[in-house]
Amino acid sequence: MNARWVRRLLGVGRAEEVRRARVEEERDRAGLRAHLDADERAFLAEMERRSRMSHVPLGNCPPGVSYRVALSALDGTHAWWSAGTGSGKTRGAAALVASLLRALLLGEPIAVICVAMQGDLVDLVLRALAELLRRAPAKRRREVLERLLVARFFRGATLPPMNIFARSPHAPLLSQAQTLAEVIEHALGASLGSRQQTAATMLFARAIETGLSVNALRLLLNNPPALVTLAGPLSEPLVRAYLEQRFPRESAATTDGIASRLDRLLSLDAGLRGALAGPEAIDYTACFRPGSISCFDYSGSPLGGDDARRALGALTIHSLIAAALSSARRIEGQTILVVDEAQLALTSATMATLSTAVTTIRAARVGIHFINQSLAQLDRGFVQLLATNVTWRFLGRSGATDAGLSAEFLPRTGRIPKPRAPFAPVGERAEYLSRSEEETYWVQECGSLPRRTFFVMERSAPFGVRRLEAPEFDPPPWSAIPSDLRAEVERGATGVPREELIARARRAEDEALATHANAVHDDGEAPARRGRAPKVPVTPDAVTRAERWARKGRRTP
Repeated sequence: MNARWVRRLLGVGRAEEVRRARVEEERDRAGLRAHLDADERAFLAEMERRSRMSHVPLGNCPPGVSYRVALSALDGTHAWWSAGTGSGKTRGAAALVASLLRALLLGEPIAVICVAMQGDLVDLVLRALAELLRRAPAKRRREVLERLLVARFFRGATLPPMNIFARSPHAPLLSQAQTLAEVIEHALGASLGSRQQTAATMLFARAIETGLSVNALRLLLNNPPALVTLAGPLSEPLVRAYLEQRFPRESAATTDGIASRLDRLLSLDAGLRGALAGPEAIDYTACFRPGSISCFDYSGSPLGGDDARRALGALTIHSLIAAALSSARRIEGQTILVVDEAQLALTSATMATLSTAVTTIRAARVGIHFINQSLAQLDRGFVQLLATNVTWRFLGRSGATDAGLSAEFLPRTGRIPKPRAPFAPVGERAEYLSRSEEETYWVQECGSLPRRTFFVMERSAPFGVRRLEAPEFDPPPWSAIPSDLRAEVERGATGVPREELIARARRAEDEALATHANAVHDDGEAPARRGRAPKVPVTPDAVTRAERWARKGRRTP
């Protein structure tokens, strides 16, 4: 016998039953309001507390309360932005960077690094910086420009020289060479294989130790014996032994495989080829010094340039992480590293580097902010690692699959009333969605979020997930910036005009060709490699045939 029949036996009429049901429902709703009001009060109190310290605003939360983040809270903590195209995630992150730049100009001991694999993040940041510098005192403007690094690889009129074979102070010689070999192997073609990877590692180590640029090494690969005769004294025994004993026996397929990958890197853009000729290299340690602003922009790559973009982006991320984690670096302040569309730079080596950084780099006072469109673009293990280690999670308009994978970052109140069917009688008590039903509700809600609207989860905060509306961020266009200031901002402290870089590359390559000519024998032919008949054409098929005939004890035709 249910409660309704009991009431009827006790003489409680229908009107009284409805009245009591409504009283119970109002009591439940009052409990819900109390619960929500407690979370709202905690949020308001926390925002008030943060307003009294150095902070940056992220946007507004209903009902019009500014969401503030203390600068000290950004020290060594990570954030993750994900949303579909056109949702405003890049501009939301750029607005955060602009607030950090404003704090930097006011003297806060922070450094800002932006790595954009595509999109307009760097352009937005540079325009915001130019506007801030336009209004800054002349002395402060000069100080900031002296610590500004801008590398717009496919868009800028200038580029800083970046010899990727410059000796790194943050890694042993063979470790640096192996990282270069792994990145170039996975980013610029199919797998080289263990034999070719060893050859690439040793040749890159030889170039690093003897000061060769990637341009010169590529030309010398046309005459492999010249690499042995020109090696000179080498401090690494493994490299010396390889060049003297094993390298002369390598097949042409080995050097051809390495050369073809370097060709894909060097043939893409003349200015980029000039920057790679060096001889200077980017000082990645300086990027982490307080007051430094560094922007690496790989957007705008030409058709067919995706592999070169991936290789350069991966090498930049490797170099930054290595410099941040180096025991030789003196930690002077906090750094915020923003990486937009990191999946476009991912190789197996980059994935391992970022996985290490996510778990250990906070000790170096570096916080990484990742921005990407979909969780499906990232390795599942890396997604789980990010979900465990981020302090802030920004989730914008997303598909059902992405929102479902991010369900742990969606609101979880247990207080969403169940919808009542039309003309259905009022229940005795208010009914709420179950845990799984509420998750489905928020996943559907996430798919229809307006532009610039995000669910924000802040770990260890005294309040729950908030709905954030990011500001409409649109810095003044370049046409509104004085031309001389624009040129200084786009050039940075170390930028070199592309025409000058191209001339440098030609000089370096001419010197390498002259060296190549001096290494050729007097009869005009390059010396034959050991273990190979001198008359065999140096092609992979002919080499394979010669080796097969030699094993059978026959002479090569």
